[in-house]
Amino acid sequence: MEQQVNRAQSEQMPLGIPSLALPNSSEIGHLWTSYQAETISVCMLKQYVQETGDPDIRALLQQALDLSSQRVHAMETIFNAIHHPIPSAFGEQDVNVSSENLFNDEFKLAYTRLMHKLVLINYSQSFTLSVRLDIRNYFKECIDTSQELIEKATDLLITKKALIHSPYIEIPKSIKFVENTDYAGSLLWGNTRPINAIELSHVISLLEAKILIRLQTIAFSQIVSSNTVRDHFKKSILISDKQIAKLESFLDNQHLPKPSAIDYHVTDSVKSPYSDRLMMSHATASIAYIIAGYGIAIPNSPNVKLVAAYRSFATELIDLSKDAAKLMIENKWLEKIPETTDRKELLH
Repeated sequence: MEQQVNRAQSEQMPLGIPSLALPNSSEIGHLWTSYQAETISVCMLKQYVQETGDPDIRALLQQALDLSSQRVHAMETIFNAIHHPIPSAFGEQDVNVSSENLFNDEFKLAYTRLMHKLVLINYSQSFTLSVRLDIRNYFKECIDTSQELIEKATDLLITKKALIHSPYIEIPKSIKFVENTDYAGSLLWGNTRPINAIELSHVISLLEAKILIRLQTIAFSQIVSSNTVRDHFKKSILISDKQIAKLESFLDNQHLPKPSAIDYHVTDSVKSPYSDRLMMSHATASIAYIIAGYGIAIPNSPNVKLVAAYRSFATELIDLSKDAAKLMIENKWLEKIPETTDRKELLH
């Protein structure tokens, strides 16, 4: 009888209707993290737009700012609809748009493109885990608009000759199959085969992200007011330098061009447009994205030396992220993610 009642209730409750479907934990979690990311983007893009001289780049950055602002408003509407408190996140108190320029225009364009590439991965996962129609529609809209912005940014970077992209390789003249187990190589004796196209794509993608995030971290280290946070940023830069050098060595071994030659640079400004909390939060999120990138690259890289490098890099960054979390907790900067009810506490 109880099973029949439950079945009848589930049939009467179309999950696609926003007013009837309760949000599940995945939807709440991904909305919460998206709200954090988009409010940071609004703050950073306000400064980017204010200090950008190139009219084409400025127009695209303004589009990105408008997009993030619209997303923040859309999420606040959903939070109100499900009676969820609006996260503290980031706002006017975390940005000073009258501050000095930190980057050249091409960097700001490339970094904005990178951020949309990274959130596109998150929004794709968020969409597949969502049930409520309004939340699914929100994440689908985010996917579509981020794809559109990435396309425009890519075209503009090509025009400006400032796009990091994978090297060109020869198109094979015939189909080949792997003939022996030496294809994966050896940690001791090296790998004599050329790097394949998928492995190369991950190396370049990770290098692009690490080069841009490293420059962002250098800028943060110049302007942050907390000496403890500055020391953390300096440690992060040293780790990035080592990991970038190792990734570039895989290209050197194949006589392939390195992407670090692109002219992105940080100015000599020491006046901060951002709060220490915003910079620390953004830097920590960037570390998480890179760790995820290593996780994606590992199963797609038969080369054992690449896999060993990725595993070592990920472990190093996990330790760095632990230090970052500790620092944020000490400064009362780490907003708590919504979580399940503590039943043990209720029982006492």
